[in-house]
Amino acid sequence: MLVDDGWRQIAPLNHRSGPTSVCADSELITMALIGECKGWDEETVLISEWAAHRDLLPHQSSRTRFNGRRRQLQDAINQLRRLLTASLDFTLAPANAAELQVGAELLEEHTDLEVLGDKAFISAPIQVKLAAENRLILRTLPRANQRVQTDAGAGARAQRRPPNHRNRQQSTRRAISP
Repeated sequence: MLVDDGWRQIAPLNHRSGPTSVCADSELITMALIGECKGWDEETVLISEWAAHRDLLPHQSSRTRFNGRRRQLQDAINQLRRLLTASLDFTLAPANAAELQVGAELLEEHTDLEVLGDKAFISAPIQVKLAAENRLILRTLPRANQRVQTDAGAGARAQRRPPNHRNRQQSTRRAISP
C-alpha cells in the first residue's frame, strides 16, 4: 500500500483549515515516514536529506513549516501506520524462538512464492517441504564453508540458486537499508 492510497481513505477524516500548501499532505507524510525508516530522527537531518531528493518530491516545506504540519498531521500519520502495517504479513515471536521455525510457520500459510531469506533460513528439509507442499521457493545465500545440504529422509537435494541470486539479494538489501 502506498501512502497516497492510504491518504485517500483517511483524508476526509483529517480536514485541516487554512490555505493549501504547495507540499501536499500525502507528500509531507511520505517524507516523515521514510525519514523515520531511514533513521533521520533530527528535523534538520531529515530536511537536508530530502533537499537532496527534490527529483522525487519537488514541493518541500521549510523546516519550521514541515514540523508544524507534521504535528498537525500526527493523528493521520498514526492512522496510516496502522493501515500500512495491516497490509504487511508478519508475526511476532518470542526472542528465544528460532527464526527458521517462525519463518517456516509463516511461509506455510502461502503458496506460489519465491522468497529470499538470509543465512538463518538455510535448511534443505524446510526448503524441500515448502516446495512440495506450498509450491514455494526459499532462496538463501550459502555460507562460505557450506556444502550442499540434502534432506536425510528423502535424499532430495536442496534447490540450487540461480547464478544471479547473490546479486539480486544484495541489491534488495541495498534498496531497503539506510
